[in-house]
Order: sequence, then structure tokens, then C-alpha cells
Amino acid sequence: MKTLMLLRHGAAVNPRPHLPDRDRALACDGVNEVRALARELNEDMFEIDLIISSPAVRAISTTQILMKEMAARTKFLSVLEPLYSVEPQGLSRIIQGTDRKIKHLLVVGHQPELEGLTCSIMNQSVHLHPCSMAMFAFDVKSWRDLFDSRPVRTILRRPLARLNG
Repeated sequence: MKTLMLLRHGAAVNPRPHLPDRDRALACDGVNEVRALARELNEDMFEIDLIISSPAVRAISTTQILMKEMAARTKFLSVLEPLYSVEPQGLSRIIQGTDRKIKHLLVVGHQPELEGLTCSIMNQSVHLHPCSMAMFAFDVKSWRDLFDSRPVRTILRRPLARLNG
């Protein structure tokens, strides 16, 4: 069994002139959303063997908050340059290249790549707001076989503030 989690980074500050997009930080709301998500994951006893993150500041910050809040449940972090602007097919190849010893993989990235892959896996249209997470359980032994099968379990988590607002 393999668990794939796709997390869109927390809400970021608005774009500014002369600030490269990849240097945009998390907004205060984004920090709070990520902390709330980490608490939920802790309460639900989610394990994460490997986090693969985009190098963008907002993605790294999201990852750092998760790792701090879930210290006992996260094992390794890898920052991959291609995750900043990868196509969904490239994202699939990155995931398929994951070591088979890894059972629970979290990918922290951006729109539209994560949403595109989520829609493809679910075979339906889904919008991932900032700090939304799609989780899929696949009955496969290798990450290479992941996209040749359908998930046996799917969970979508959205920030509570966005559900209530």
C-alpha cells in the first residue's frame, strides 16, 4: 500500500513588483492554515516517510511548519527544483521515481500542477485552494505502478476557514 499526499502550499502574500514569484512568503493566514492542518494530521495519526517540496519560499515554509508540528511523524525532506514549475506528467514521473521503501509520500507544491494531477487521479474536476490536501491510498507495491491503478481511498482536506467562509 502506498499513500500519496498532494499539498498546495499555504496562502501566500500578494505578488509585488520587484519580488520574484518564488520568493513570496506565507501570509499570516497561510501560517495558521498550515498549523491547523498539522494538528489535524497529528490527531489522525498520519505518517509521512518523505516530503518532497518545491524550492519556492512559500512551499518551503509550509514544509517547515509541518515538519516542526509533526516532528515524530515525518522522516525525510527533499527539495526539488523541478517542482517549482513542473507539468503534471513531470510530477507523475518524479513520484514514480520514489524509492519503493517509502510508503507515505507528501508532495508540497503549486497550482496548476497539483490540481491537474489530483483531477487526473480522481477523474473529475477539483479545485485545490491554498493549504488543501488530496490524499490517495493505492494498493501497489511500487511507486512506478501507482498511476496504472485507481486509488482505493481518497480524502480531500480543505482549510476550515475556507469551508466556513
